[in-house]
Amino acid sequence: VIVRSSSAAAALVRTLAGAGVPVTSPSGTGPVGEQPAAQALLTVLAATANGLDAERLRRNIAMARDLSSRMGGFRVLIGAEVEIDDRGRLDYPGELLAELDFVIGAVHTRFKMTETEMTNRLLTAVSNDHINILAHPTGRAIGQREAYAMDMERVMDEARGKGVFLEVNSFPERLDLNDRHCRMAQERGNLLVVNTDSHHPSHFDNMVYGV
Repeated sequence: VIVRSSSAAAALVRTLAGAGVPVTSPSGTGPVGEQPAAQALLTVLAATANGLDAERLRRNIAMARDLSSRMGGFRVLIGAEVEIDDRGRLDYPGELLAELDFVIGAVHTRFKMTETEMTNRLLTAVSNDHINILAHPTGRAIGQREAYAMDMERVMDEARGKGVFLEVNSFPERLDLNDRHCRMAQERGNLLVVNTDSHHPSHFDNMVYGV
Protein backbone atom coordinates (compact mmCIF):
# COMPACT_ATOMS: atom_id res chain seq x y z
CA VAL A 1 0.00 0.00 0.00
CA ILE A 2 1.51 3.32 -1.03
CA VAL A 3 0.65 6.65 0.62
CA ARG A 4 2.06 9.73 -1.11
CA SER A 5 1.66 12.53 1.42
CA SER A 6 3.14 13.19 4.85
CA SER A 7 -0.22 13.91 6.44
CA ALA A 8 -1.83 10.77 5.05
CA ALA A 9 1.18 8.72 6.10
CA ALA A 10 1.06 10.09 9.61
CA ALA A 11 -2.67 9.40 9.92
CA LEU A 12 -2.19 5.87 8.62
CA VAL A 13 0.68 5.17 11.01
CA ARG A 14 -1.40 6.38 13.97
CA THR A 15 -4.36 4.21 12.97
CA LEU A 16 -2.25 1.11 12.43
CA ALA A 17 -0.32 1.65 15.65
CA GLY A 18 -3.58 2.00 17.54
CA ALA A 19 -4.65 -1.36 16.16
CA GLY A 20 -1.35 -2.96 17.13
CA VAL A 21 -0.11 -3.37 13.57
CA PRO A 22 3.69 -2.93 13.13
CA VAL A 23 4.66 -0.61 10.27
CA THR A 24 8.13 -0.71 8.73
CA SER A 25 9.76 1.77 6.41
CA PRO A 26 10.36 0.74 2.78
CA SER A 27 14.08 0.40 3.50
CA GLY A 28 13.39 -1.93 6.40
CA THR A 29 15.55 0.22 8.67
CA GLY A 30 12.96 0.83 11.34
CA PRO A 31 9.45 1.94 12.16
CA VAL A 32 8.05 4.59 9.84
CA GLY A 33 7.47 6.91 12.77
CA GLU A 34 11.25 7.10 13.26
CA GLN A 35 11.97 8.06 9.64
CA PRO A 36 12.34 11.67 8.34
CA ALA A 37 9.17 13.26 6.98
CA ALA A 38 10.69 13.26 3.50
CA GLN A 39 10.43 9.48 3.56
CA ALA A 40 6.67 9.56 4.01
CA LEU A 41 6.23 7.37 0.96
CA LEU A 42 4.88 4.57 3.08
CA THR A 43 4.86 0.87 2.43
CA VAL A 44 2.60 -1.22 4.62
CA LEU A 45 3.52 -4.85 4.45
CA ALA A 46 0.76 -7.46 4.32
CA ALA A 47 1.82 -10.54 6.24
CA THR A 48 1.33 -13.98 4.78
CA ALA A 49 -0.82 -16.47 6.62
CA ASN A 50 2.29 -18.21 8.01
CA GLY A 51 0.42 -21.18 9.39
CA LEU A 52 -2.59 -19.29 10.71
CA ASP A 53 -5.47 -21.48 11.72
CA ALA A 54 -8.93 -20.52 10.50
CA GLU A 55 -9.85 -18.64 13.67
CA ARG A 56 -6.73 -16.47 13.65
CA LEU A 57 -7.25 -15.71 9.98
CA ARG A 58 -10.82 -14.63 10.76
CA ARG A 59 -9.46 -12.25 13.39
CA ASN A 60 -7.05 -10.79 10.84
CA ILE A 61 -9.90 -10.32 8.37
CA ALA A 62 -11.92 -8.55 11.05
CA MET A 63 -8.93 -6.29 11.79
CA ALA A 64 -8.56 -5.37 8.12
CA ARG A 65 -12.27 -4.58 7.82
CA ASP A 66 -12.17 -2.51 11.00
CA LEU A 67 -9.16 -0.54 9.75
CA SER A 68 -10.92 0.11 6.45
CA SER A 69 -14.02 1.38 8.20
CA ARG A 70 -11.97 3.81 10.32
CA MET A 71 -9.65 5.14 7.64
CA GLY A 72 -12.15 6.90 5.40
CA GLY A 73 -11.68 6.05 1.75
CA PHE A 74 -8.61 3.90 2.36
CA ARG A 75 -9.30 0.19 1.92
CA VAL A 76 -7.04 -2.41 3.53
CA LEU A 77 -6.95 -5.56 1.43
CA ILE A 78 -6.31 -8.93 3.01
CA GLY A 79 -5.33 -12.17 1.36
CA ALA A 80 -3.48 -15.38 2.05
CA GLU A 81 -1.12 -17.80 0.38
CA VAL A 82 -3.01 -21.05 0.86
CA GLU A 83 -1.57 -24.54 0.72
CA ILE A 84 -2.72 -26.83 -2.10
CA ASP A 85 -2.92 -30.32 -0.62
CA ASP A 86 -2.06 -33.49 -2.53
CA ARG A 87 -5.62 -33.76 -3.89
CA GLY A 88 -5.73 -30.15 -5.06
CA ARG A 89 -7.86 -28.85 -2.21
CA LEU A 90 -7.15 -25.50 -0.52
CA ASP A 91 -6.50 -25.71 3.20
CA TYR A 92 -9.15 -23.24 4.33
CA PRO A 93 -12.91 -23.81 3.97
CA GLY A 94 -14.65 -22.11 1.07
CA GLU A 95 -16.72 -19.79 3.24
CA LEU A 96 -13.51 -18.41 4.79
CA LEU A 97 -11.73 -18.06 1.44
CA ALA A 98 -14.74 -16.08 0.20
CA GLU A 99 -14.04 -13.43 2.85
CA LEU A 100 -10.54 -12.73 1.50
CA ASP A 101 -9.79 -10.11 -1.13
CA PHE A 102 -7.33 -12.42 -2.87
CA VAL A 103 -6.23 -16.05 -2.57
CA ILE A 104 -2.86 -17.36 -3.69
CA GLY A 105 -2.69 -21.14 -4.04
CA ALA A 106 0.71 -22.81 -3.65
CA VAL A 107 2.25 -26.28 -3.58
CA HIS A 108 4.87 -26.78 -0.86
CA THR A 109 4.76 -30.57 -0.35
CA ARG A 110 4.94 -33.86 -2.26
CA PHE A 111 6.94 -32.58 -5.21
CA LYS A 112 7.68 -36.08 -6.57
CA MET A 113 4.17 -37.02 -7.63
CA THR A 114 3.76 -38.46 -11.11
CA GLU A 115 3.01 -36.07 -13.96
CA THR A 116 -0.61 -37.21 -14.04
CA GLU A 117 -1.01 -36.84 -10.27
CA MET A 118 0.57 -33.38 -10.13
CA THR A 119 -1.34 -32.16 -13.17
CA ASN A 120 -4.65 -33.29 -11.67
CA ARG A 121 -3.66 -31.70 -8.37
CA LEU A 122 -3.04 -28.33 -10.02
CA LEU A 123 -6.11 -28.55 -12.27
CA THR A 124 -8.29 -29.17 -9.22
CA ALA A 125 -6.75 -26.21 -7.40
CA VAL A 126 -7.08 -23.83 -10.34
CA SER A 127 -10.70 -24.82 -10.85
CA ASN A 128 -11.52 -23.71 -7.29
CA ASP A 129 -13.77 -20.64 -7.50
CA HIS A 130 -11.85 -18.85 -4.73
CA ILE A 131 -8.30 -18.99 -6.10
CA ASN A 132 -6.93 -15.89 -7.84
CA ILE A 133 -3.25 -16.72 -8.33
CA LEU A 134 -1.30 -19.97 -8.77
CA ALA A 135 2.04 -19.33 -7.04
CA HIS A 136 5.42 -20.54 -8.35
CA PRO A 137 3.62 -22.94 -10.70
CA THR A 138 6.45 -25.41 -11.39
CA GLY A 139 7.84 -25.59 -7.86
CA ARG A 140 11.47 -25.31 -8.86
CA ALA A 141 14.14 -24.05 -6.46
CA ILE A 142 17.26 -23.19 -8.43
CA GLY A 143 20.24 -25.27 -7.31
CA GLN A 144 18.07 -27.20 -4.87
CA ARG A 145 15.09 -28.79 -6.61
CA GLU A 146 14.00 -29.41 -10.18
CA ALA A 147 10.53 -28.42 -11.37
CA TYR A 148 7.98 -31.10 -10.71
CA ALA A 149 6.50 -33.14 -13.55
CA MET A 150 3.27 -31.60 -14.85
CA ASP A 151 1.37 -30.89 -18.07
CA MET A 152 1.93 -27.14 -18.26
CA GLU A 153 -0.31 -26.65 -21.28
CA ARG A 154 -3.31 -28.21 -19.55
CA VAL A 155 -2.72 -26.15 -16.41
CA MET A 156 -2.39 -22.97 -18.47
CA ASP A 157 -5.58 -23.73 -20.35
CA GLU A 158 -7.52 -24.29 -17.12
CA ALA A 159 -6.09 -21.15 -15.53
CA ARG A 160 -6.98 -19.07 -18.58
CA GLY A 161 -10.53 -20.41 -18.61
CA LYS A 162 -11.00 -19.64 -14.91
CA GLY A 163 -9.30 -16.23 -15.02
CA VAL A 164 -6.58 -17.36 -12.61
CA PHE A 165 -3.25 -15.53 -12.77
CA LEU A 166 -0.02 -17.50 -13.06
CA GLU A 167 2.74 -16.13 -10.89
CA VAL A 168 6.09 -14.93 -12.12
CA ASN A 169 7.92 -15.36 -8.83
CA SER A 170 10.85 -12.93 -8.67
CA PHE A 171 12.73 -14.56 -5.81
CA PRO A 172 16.21 -15.35 -7.19
CA GLU A 173 16.04 -18.97 -6.02
CA ARG A 174 12.74 -19.48 -7.85
CA LEU A 175 12.24 -17.34 -10.99
CA ASP A 176 9.10 -19.38 -11.57
CA LEU A 177 7.54 -19.16 -14.14
CA ASN A 178 10.77 -19.17 -16.14
CA ASP A 179 11.30 -17.18 -19.33
CA ARG A 180 10.16 -20.00 -21.62
CA HIS A 181 6.93 -20.52 -19.71
CA CYS A 182 6.29 -16.76 -19.61
CA ARG A 183 6.47 -16.70 -23.39
CA MET A 184 4.17 -19.73 -23.58
CA ALA A 185 1.69 -18.06 -21.24
CA GLN A 186 1.69 -14.89 -23.34
CA GLU A 187 1.09 -16.84 -26.53
CA ARG A 188 -1.77 -18.80 -24.93
CA GLY A 189 -3.47 -15.69 -23.55
CA ASN A 190 -2.84 -16.37 -19.85
CA LEU A 191 -2.87 -13.70 -17.17
CA LEU A 192 0.46 -13.21 -15.35
CA VAL A 193 1.27 -11.50 -12.07
CA VAL A 194 4.82 -10.55 -11.07
CA ASN A 195 5.42 -11.05 -7.35
CA THR A 196 8.51 -10.74 -5.17
CA ASP A 197 7.71 -13.50 -2.65
CA SER A 198 8.93 -11.03 -0.04
CA HIS A 199 9.59 -12.16 3.50
CA HIS A 200 11.37 -8.89 4.40
CA PRO A 201 11.12 -5.32 3.06
CA SER A 202 14.50 -5.67 1.33
CA HIS A 203 13.08 -8.48 -0.80
CA PHE A 204 11.01 -5.96 -2.76
CA ASP A 205 14.24 -5.29 -4.66
CA ASN A 206 13.77 -8.73 -6.26
CA MET A 207 11.04 -7.29 -8.48
CA VAL A 208 13.64 -6.48 -11.15
CA TYR A 209 14.31 -10.19 -11.68
CA GLY A 210 10.67 -10.95 -12.34
CA VAL A 211 10.28 -8.03 -14.72
